[in-house]
Amino acid sequence: MLLINRLKDVEMYTFKIIDETEYKVDDQYYHIWIFKRKKPIHVNQKNNGNVFVFKNSSVTDDIYFGEVIGSRIAQATIGNACQAELAAKQISPMGHSEHGVSSYYYFAEGDKAIATHYIFKQYFTKEVQKQNDVPTIDTVLKALSYMVLQEYHRDYAEYERVKQQYIDMIMFDCKFGNYDRGLPNWMLYEDGVTGEIKLYPLYDNEAVLGFDQRDVTEDSEEIIQYLKYQKTRYRIAEREIDIPDIAGKVIQFLLVKYPKEAYCSLEKIKRFSVEDLKNLLEEFPDMTEERKRYTLKMMLASDLLLDQYQEKAALEMKKKEEKEQRI
Repeated sequence: MLLINRLKDVEMYTFKIIDETEYKVDDQYYHIWIFKRKKPIHVNQKNNGNVFVFKNSSVTDDIYFGEVIGSRIAQATIGNACQAELAAKQISPMGHSEHGVSSYYYFAEGDKAIATHYIFKQYFTKEVQKQNDVPTIDTVLKALSYMVLQEYHRDYAEYERVKQQYIDMIMFDCKFGNYDRGLPNWMLYEDGVTGEIKLYPLYDNEAVLGFDQRDVTEDSEEIIQYLKYQKTRYRIAEREIDIPDIAGKVIQFLLVKYPKEAYCSLEKIKRFSVEDLKNLLEEFPDMTEERKRYTLKMMLASDLLLDQYQEKAALEMKKKEEKEQRI
C-alpha cells in the first residue's frame, strides 16, 4: 500500500523539521520532517500512526528496489531499519514529484528524534572544529559519548549500546556497499517509554549492492573493482582519504581498534546469505533478471572481499600484539 494512501490526506498532520531549523551541509539543504496527527488516535498503541519521522527523495525504480531491499537486509542483520515504501507523490512541504521513496518510522508518545547535526552542534565549538559532513569515526564516537553521558546524563553502559549500534551501521554500509551515509543520513532518538538513547532506525539504504548504478555488468572482476574504488562517507583520518578500497580500510580499522564491537557486527552481518538474497529478490517480480543477477554477483564479491579484510585485520592485530610484547 502506498504511504500516501495510508495517510489518506497529509493535511491530517502538522509537520516541522526535527530540530526546527534548516541546516546546510556542502551547499545543500537537508530536511527530515516530523509529522504529528492533529487529532490523535489509538494513543495507547506503540505504533499508533500519530507521529512519524519521515524522509524521502525522487528516485528511479532501481533506487526504490535498493531502498526497500537495503532496509530488509538491515533489519535481518543488525536489526535496525526504517520502513520504506514507494509513494505516488512526495509528502513534503518543499514540493511534490511523481514518485519517490518514503523512509519513515512511527513514534510512540514521548519519543524524541535527535538529529546528528544537533549532536555535533552541541559537541563542537567554532574554535575547536568546523562541523563537517564526514567527520572521522573516532570523532563521531566522541560526539556520541558527549551526547549520551553529558547532555542526557546516562550511564556508560548506555553509551556502549549506542557505540555498538553505530559500528553496526558502519559495518553494514561497508559490507553491502551503501556508500552514502553522511551525517544527514542517520540520527539518534530517545525512546519515550524506556528512556533509552538509541540509533534511529536506518534510512537511505538505497545504494546497497549496486542499486544506485544504472549500468550493470556480468563481469565479476568489474564488480570487485567497483566495490574497491567506490568512495565511502566514513573516514578514519582527519584528511579526506581518496585511496582504493577505502571501505575495506574502514572495516580493517574497526576490527583492529574496536574488535569487540566490530566482530559482534560481523556475526550479525553473516546472518544474511546469498541464498537469503536470492529469496528476497524473488519478491520483486518487476525487477529485471539482469539486475537480479548483477545484485547476486555483487553479494558474492562482497563476501569474498570481507573474508580478505578479516584476514588482513587478523595479521595486523598479530603484528600489533607482537610489537607490544617486545616492548
